[in-house]
Amino acid sequence: MTVQISFQEPLAGLGAFTEYDFAPLDGARDTYTLRASAQPAIRLFLVDAAAYLPDYVGELDRPASRESGVFLVVTPHADGVTANLLAPIFIDPVSRTGEQVIATDDIDRVQVPLLRTA
Repeated sequence: MTVQISFQEPLAGLGAFTEYDFAPLDGARDTYTLRASAQPAIRLFLVDAAAYLPDYVGELDRPASRESGVFLVVTPHADGVTANLLAPIFIDPVSRTGEQVIATDDIDRVQVPLLRTA
C-alpha cells in the first residue's frame, strides 16, 4: 500500500521535492521505496532500521512524534548493500509526515554494510 508522506524540508541531495510516495518493495521484507510524487524517477530505497540495526535505533534522538518509524537509505553494490547511518529518515504513519535528520559527527558511518539481525 502506497502512502503519501510530506516533509517540511526537502531531502538531502534530491532537489526541492517535499511530497513522496512511500511503499513496501515487493518481495523484500522491511524494505521500502520513497519516490518523489512529482517525479517518480527520483527514488530512494529504505530499510526499517529496527529490523537491521536495532542498537542504532536506540541511540537516536527521535523527532517529536514517538510514532515515527526509523528508516535508513540503502545502496545496493555488487558485493552487498550499505546503509547510510548519517541521514536517517523518520516517518510517522499516523500524520503521514517525514523528517530527515543529518548527523555530522561520524563520517565513517556513511556506508555501513547491512546485515539483517531480526
